Parts: sequence; C-alpha cells; structure tokens
Amino acid sequence: MVRQNNLKEFLTAWRALQGFDTSDGWRTIPVSTNLPLRIRAGRRFPDNEESVLFAFPSYCLPKEFQLPQGGGFRTSQVELEGESADLVWLALSRLQSGNLDLFQTMVGDIFTTLESISGTNEKLLFRSLISRIISWQDFMERGRLSGLSLEAEIGLVGEISILRELIKIGVPVESAADSWQGPLNGVWDFETKRGAIEVKSTLSTNGFPVIIGSLEQLDNSHVSSLVLAGVRLTINNSGTTLPELVSDLRNDLVGNPATVATITQKLLLAGFSDLYAGHYVNRFLLLSKYYFVIDENFPRLTRASVPSEITNVSYTLDLDKIGNIPVHSDYIIKQFEALSNGIN
Repeated sequence: MVRQNNLKEFLTAWRALQGFDTSDGWRTIPVSTNLPLRIRAGRRFPDNEESVLFAFPSYCLPKEFQLPQGGGFRTSQVELEGESADLVWLALSRLQSGNLDLFQTMVGDIFTTLESISGTNEKLLFRSLISRIISWQDFMERGRLSGLSLEAEIGLVGEISILRELIKIGVPVESAADSWQGPLNGVWDFETKRGAIEVKSTLSTNGFPVIIGSLEQLDNSHVSSLVLAGVRLTINNSGTTLPELVSDLRNDLVGNPATVATITQKLLLAGFSDLYAGHYVNRFLLLSKYYFVIDENFPRLTRASVPSEITNVSYTLDLDKIGNIPVHSDYIIKQFEALSNGIN
C-alpha cells in the first residue's frame, strides 16, 4: 500500500481543508510522494468531496479519451488557478455516496501501483493511473469486495501456476504477462499470435471434472495450437496461499516494474486485491499438471459439431477418462515460442 506517512498526509490535508473557505471551487494542498508528478490533496466545494489531484504534461493525454466513473467516485479534468497551462490536472474524487474507507483504500492501491513504475515516463504513469482506476471500477461493479469464492480462488491459483511455469522455462516476462487473458474474460486463459492455453483446476480426488463453458473454448479452428492444461490441487498445511503465490509471482518479475503493474491490474480484474489478502487462508499444494493438445481426436463439442439451432453449450469433461496421453510441458512451450514475437 501507499506508505502510511503519505496516506496520513492526505488525511491531514483533507481535514485541514474541511475548515477552509467553503465558497464554490477547489481548495488544495501539495502532498509529497515518491512519484515524479505534482500531487495535491483537495476538496471541491460546495460538494465537499475528498480528492487527489495529479498533474500531467498536456502531451500525455490522448486527443480523445473517456475518464472512468462509478463505484462511489468521479474522475475529472479540472483547472486550478495559478497553474501552468502546460499541465493538465486530473482529479479522483469521492462522491457523497462513496465510502470514505474504501476510497482511501483505492487511493493507497493506486499509489502503490504508480510507485512500482515510478522510474518510467509520464505517459506510462498516466496510462497506468487510468487503467488502475478502471480496474477498481470493474472490481466494485462486480461486487467483489468480500473476496473471491472458493471456486474462483482455485481457478486463479491454477492460472498463476501456469503463468509462473511459462516464465520459469524462459518465456519473456512481458510476453507471458500480456498473454494472460483469463482476467479479461477472454475465450482462453492464455492467448498468443500462434496459439492458446485454457487452464482448468480442481481439488477433486475422484476424477478430474472440468466445466467447458462454451462451444469456442475447445475449438482449435481459429488457432494453430490449442492446449488444455489441467491443474490438480489439494488443500494442505504445507501448501501456499493465494496471496503467497501472488508474492512469488511478483518476485519472478523483479526488475520489470511495468510488468508488475500489468499483473497487478489483471489480478484486480480477476477479483484479487492485496487489501483483502487476509481473506485467503486456504493453503494449496500442487499435486500434478497435465497438458493436452486439442485436435480432432480430443473429446469436445464445437460450433461445427453441433446443430446450428444449438447456440450455446456448457458441459462437464472428465480429464481422467480421456484416452489421449498428456504431453510434457517442454512440448507445450515449443508451441508457444511465438510469445517472444508479440501478442495478439
């Protein structure tokens, strides 16, 4: 989270501004941070909204873009008297309907994300700020403040396990992170120009049942290589919690602050926030991983194999009953050499 002394400075500034002149307009106080940006704590009257204001050079802003709104907050472009015309001020403000504690949590998380890439240029900081606000917007709209369900937690553990394996065997970290599409509700959990990986995870010891959620999920007609990865887990005291696994993933990315920011954003889109790490107490132990190449011999339903009148299908597949021999991860990695050549 944002360093406590910085957050305390915001709280102190907001309290001080409460007693200022309350005529219409902005009242702001500069706040010191570790970012190469001018930052102010502020209130806008007459609504008396707590706000954080970020100054960016005007060239950082695209000609046309829409600022994210919702979830008890507002983002707006504002003008401050006496400031340079070359600067554009963006204000992140709590609405009266928004929870103050949650807004403070959001501010802390945003600063943590920006500080992780503080050595980069202002354009990247701007894009990261907007992306992080959008992620919080999505997080709030999906009602995930109480944490992930056990099913979603298991799924995320499986996806992170595969992501770490891709990095471990030498896939460039930026490419591996960009290929991770699960949190973005992609058709497949990992997708590149050349192929895709769909990840299914289970705690079951009686078979390996997985739910195939659409006719497209195991359809390889639009990719040159499609792989189904099965991750079998068990809950065991010697295992690793989801927050610990996230920490291990970030350690894999040391020296790549932009990739850390990408992963942190995708984790939030997946429903995981460090702020609720205490919610996750299950310790998962990896028992095995299986990789299946999807071809004409693999049991599945696709749009081409069902009557056209059937428009949507969800079905259960037991990986333990499949006669196809799982392939080794080295083969899978060869299928994904294109990761180093760019992502869709």
